[in-house]
Amino acid sequence: MMMIVWNIIKYFKVLNVNLEQILTDIGKNPALIKDLLPFMLAQLPLENQTALSWDYDDLFVWAAYERTELNILKDIVTWYQTTMGNCFTFNHDNSSRKYDLRYSGFKTLMRVRQDEYLSWVDTASLLVFVHPRGETIMSESVRYQAGPGEETSLFVSKVYMR
Repeated sequence: MMMIVWNIIKYFKVLNVNLEQILTDIGKNPALIKDLLPFMLAQLPLENQTALSWDYDDLFVWAAYERTELNILKDIVTWYQTTMGNCFTFNHDNSSRKYDLRYSGFKTLMRVRQDEYLSWVDTASLLVFVHPRGETIMSESVRYQAGPGEETSLFVSKVYMR
């Protein structure tokens, strides 16, 4: 593991950092790497950050709305968030078409890509955020985890408070 961390640190060429101290601290507490890595990635140009994250072809097998297959590149908007990587949103504010929520809704088959996770990550999953169109999502937002080899169903209904 130390070699992986060393290669990551060298790759990002973080300036004004005591690399020996970082490696020593991570060796004592490996959990630090998950906190450190997003800050190191944030030092890269945006194009490099998005290139390191998964894209449509890596994750999506198919997607459908009301049993009609979608054009993933057209109907799902991609955007980048520093701590989560590339994010994919159906019915995004910037979509050319707006879909109304109905009973059968949105369905997709996706790859979790567990084989590409780093060795110290013990839980592979996709984070699913269900939210109103136009709402900003962050890593702290309410989310659901869809694990590999599982079927995850979310049933959403809108509640009005007076």
